[in-house]
Order: sequence, then structure tokens, then C-alpha cells
Amino acid sequence: MPGAGGITFLKTQNLDAMSDFCRGSLQMKLWLDQGRCRIFFRDHWLLGFIHSHQPADTSGIFTLFLPNRQAVDAEFERLQAIADGPPRVNEEFRIYQFFIRDPERRCFEIQSFEHPIDWSF
Repeated sequence: MPGAGGITFLKTQNLDAMSDFCRGSLQMKLWLDQGRCRIFFRDHWLLGFIHSHQPADTSGIFTLFLPNRQAVDAEFERLQAIADGPPRVNEEFRIYQFFIRDPERRCFEIQSFEHPIDWSF
């Protein structure tokens, strides 16, 4: 049995489109399909979408962090058609980043840290 973990759940009005986005653009795999709720994963990132007739949850920024600039650049090459522009350095947060939007207009950041990180969590 694994230790503790977490999942972020978001309401969606279009579960199929979000599933396609997770599998295609974010290269996540389906972990659990509960009918109107689907949970996806990529490495240590779990993201769930629940079909709802209420407005979709679109606030916030959802971040996929990668180990280095080269990995961010590779993701950009794959996603440049939906990216807000090429990767760039954010001096304030010391990251290398670009953004994409999902079919319901949520903001997803693809980034790497520009400083040493303790990955032992």
C-alpha cells in the first residue's frame, strides 16, 4: 500500500474533451475511470475531472514541472500550436516556462526550476 497522496479534482462540462486533452496534450494516462469522473496521472501528478452541469472550474494555474530546460523545450516543440509563446525565463520565480490552455480555457504551465530543488519529498 502506498503512502499518502493527493488528487486535484475539477468540474468539467465536457469530460470527453478533457480526457483527450489529458491524454494528448499533457501525455497523462488514465488511472481510474468512475463513469462521470476520470482520474489521470503523469509521474507523481494526479488530476481528476468530474462531469458537471455547473460551470467548469477554471481558476488557478495547473503546473507540470519538468527536470530541466531541455524537457521544457521538448514539450514546447510538441505543444507549440497551442502554446502562448516560446519558453522563457521568469526571473522573479527563477523558472523556465510557457503556458497552454485546455478546451475549457484552464491555464496549464509547463516549467522547470532554474535553481536547485530538494526532490526528496
